[in-house]
Amino acid sequence: MRPGGVRAAVPVTVALLALAAGGCGGGDPEEAPPPEGRDALSVTPDTAGGELDTLAIPDTLVAPDEPAGGTGQTAGETSPTEVADAPLTTTGTVALTGTAEAPMLTLRTSDQTWLLQGDAVPELRRLDGATVRVSGRAGGEPGRLRPLEVASYEIESVGGERPFVGHVDRSDAGEPVLVTDDGTLRLGGAGDLADQVGARVWVVGRRSGEVLSVGSYGIIRPAG
Repeated sequence: MRPGGVRAAVPVTVALLALAAGGCGGGDPEEAPPPEGRDALSVTPDTAGGELDTLAIPDTLVAPDEPAGGTGQTAGETSPTEVADAPLTTTGTVALTGTAEAPMLTLRTSDQTWLLQGDAVPELRRLDGATVRVSGRAGGEPGRLRPLEVASYEIESVGGERPFVGHVDRSDAGEPVLVTDDGTLRLGGAGDLADQVGARVWVVGRRSGEVLSVGSYGIIRPAG
């Protein structure tokens, strides 16, 4: 047995050599008996009969359809891990369910329910019922519930209205203001919201110039 598990076809080659030696030049077969044992490897045909071509057998054979790397994965195919751990941006409704001891925060979209995870979860828990646009990395496979590691989010609407989002502060004159990414708005009718200096909040209301009349608000991240 040669390396690689392939048996060399020595008996067949020996038989062909013996026939060639006996049938060329009128030789007597009785005077040239077929070789036996290890001597069979040194048999040569009669020069008058020419040489016989023999087929070289490789030491190893490779299966034609063997998967690349031996992992059973077709070449060019994306693994389930690569599909799962992928960037994702999606919009849905935040839902806080479960119990006080074991709360579960999800984002419900048109075709999937996501289990929200990551450092933003404490803030998102305060946005129960809001429509939020979330960016992060998706895990798991398509199904009823998949994990979503949240990297960032944006509040699209609260109660069907687009909110103003920022942190509460006070102007030089001592008036409550909302500092947003787009500028600073003076808060009209702030009420208790004026006491939330330093807190990150959302505010729904009517804007007139640089004044935002507060209709409703919610605390996203408490002060301090």
